[in-house]
Amino acid sequence: QRVFDIHSDMMSYEAINEMMEENTVISGSNMWILIMAILIASIGLNVNSTAVIIGAMLISPLMSGILTMGYSLAVRDLDMLKKALGRFGTQVAISLVTSTLYFIITPLDVPTSEMIARTSPTIWDVMVALFGGIAGIIGNTRKKKGNVIPGVAIATALMPPLCTASYGIATLQPRFIFGALYLFLINMLFIALSAAAVTVILRVPVHRSLSQKEQKRINRIIGAITIIVVIPSVFVGAYTVYSSVMERNIQTYLNHEFVFENTQLVQSSTDTKSKQINVSLVGQTISQEVINSLEQALPVYNLEGY
Repeated sequence: QRVFDIHSDMMSYEAINEMMEENTVISGSNMWILIMAILIASIGLNVNSTAVIIGAMLISPLMSGILTMGYSLAVRDLDMLKKALGRFGTQVAISLVTSTLYFIITPLDVPTSEMIARTSPTIWDVMVALFGGIAGIIGNTRKKKGNVIPGVAIATALMPPLCTASYGIATLQPRFIFGALYLFLINMLFIALSAAAVTVILRVPVHRSLSQKEQKRINRIIGAITIIVVIPSVFVGAYTVYSSVMERNIQTYLNHEFVFENTQLVQSSTDTKSKQINVSLVGQTISQEVINSLEQALPVYNLEGY
């Protein structure tokens, strides 16, 4: 039991509450750190540098506000929730303005792979945010903090989606705006929900008693929001899995079937919309009979219709 006990090295309830109250305060130093972090993240995305992006996430102060929102929800402290939302909203607004100004000024306006990766969130991003939030709130409530918080900040990646959305605003590309903001919303919501769940598990005393009717109403609202946010990521995740399986089938087909004595496959590409596999061969021209045989072999690799 002691191996999985999360109460043994926990801070006192008073200390946890004091820490959460501090997370609702807007300070000049905090905002300047945020601005520097968002500029570093924007540069990292702009030059496609993973190391620079990780550095920005390590110094970003966004995580604490989200954990506080989840905590205040669990202890039913609406005043703390309002203050945490106000601080977090201010941080998000500052981040978007700062990053948008950077992308307006920078001469590098081509989207990088790091940016594109933040435009199609899937169900796996939901799970990362959920598990990251659990680790974050457990780590935050320990007497000795350890290295949990920096790790959670990197895993859940709050900064890059905001910067990617800002790139979309600066270049007027809706795909980057809505895709990245959706990823940011997933991260924010599920970190907060997991923080709320762990706060309940830690048996932190509630600040206000709610009637059964009020509690059910709140639970219904949270449940509805969660389902609405998750549904698109499930479809994107399913499509990602389908695409991955089809790519593997196509590669297996090419590796097994396009083996000739005097002809070599040098290049291939796939148009998934028209279900067409394009190949470039070097060597002796293959006969129509061989082409027909290759087409007949497609269903064997689950490539019907290609």
